[in-house]
Amino acid sequence: MWDIDEKNGNNKSTEVLNFFPMATPHRELNPLEEAVRQKIKHWCEEFLAKPHPELGIPNRPVCPFVPAALERNSIWLAVSALSSPSVEQMQSFLAQAKRHFLSLADCVNEQSIYNAVLVIFPNLPLAQAPQVIDGVQRRTKVDFVSDGLMVGEFHGLNNTPGLHNEDFKPLRTPHPALAIRYMVDSDLLFLTTSQYSPNEKVAFLTSYLNRGFERNRLRAEEALVIAEKDLQPS
Repeated sequence: MWDIDEKNGNNKSTEVLNFFPMATPHRELNPLEEAVRQKIKHWCEEFLAKPHPELGIPNRPVCPFVPAALERNSIWLAVSALSSPSVEQMQSFLAQAKRHFLSLADCVNEQSIYNAVLVIFPNLPLAQAPQVIDGVQRRTKVDFVSDGLMVGEFHGLNNTPGLHNEDFKPLRTPHPALAIRYMVDSDLLFLTTSQYSPNEKVAFLTSYLNRGFERNRLRAEEALVIAEKDLQPS
């Protein structure tokens, strides 16, 4: 499925990912895929789908969409065996994942918000995850948001805080991973943080407003005015 560079043991061309539903795979998995599936499934069921004392909101799952996604078996996985993927390979993985994600539904409807695709890198050293995973997520986020999608970065060193408790780190996963899902109204909070430049914020907010979300529309419009003002030379 790929060519091996014997000098460094890595892949010269890009691995073709195999996607499978997490809860009930439709094909026999290799040992690495099955081990990763079991670990990620446990993380989804026992962490994301349940309340957590550090979440900051009592009796609410860490991710409110995961329980319904588990019921629908709408979380899909793909596992890459690479330990040192290049930028080009990572971008190819995300492109493959995006194509698969968009193939899951003929149209965007209220059930589609429960769809998710995760590309998981169990052999990627944890110390490299912030640079590799966060780097490709930041590099591709504008394009994903422009299509009404969110791309998330997950790994054991992710220090992104929870929305209601800065000491809670909900994006820490058993393995480094990138995830794709549809944008929802509440994602405005993830598009306006200080880590993004005015250019990025303008692109994010314009795309967000184009999706027709109503609950946070006024806040998004106000944030867009501020971002556009920040673009102007002082």
